[in-house]
Amino acid sequence: MRNWAGNVEFTSHEVARPTTIDELRRIVAGAPGRRLHAIGSRHSFNRVADGRDLLVDVSAIDTPIEVDGELAWCGAGVRYGELTEVLDRKGRALHNLPSLPHVTVGGAVATATH
Repeated sequence: MRNWAGNVEFTSHEVARPTTIDELRRIVAGAPGRRLHAIGSRHSFNRVADGRDLLVDVSAIDTPIEVDGELAWCGAGVRYGELTEVLDRKGRALHNLPSLPHVTVGGAVATATH
């Protein structure tokens, strides 16, 4: 597996892509002793998300985006393009955004990039 640009090849060979929270729970519970790492859209320029026994892509889990006043909640697999559309409809915005709309919230958090 490679990053979005194709210039970084990950050494982890196993990627799980759960579609529900329950499936994610089973994956995590079924991997004692293994090193897991959540991955986003793979828009990384380095191997910060690599070197784990199992990479977990949560982008297929359908989680709602909730906005309540000044607070917003969303799943790790939500892409910033989706999040900003919902926030805009609620009259809200984020102070800082990645340069591309397909970057996931979880990926940005996991790599401390945004």
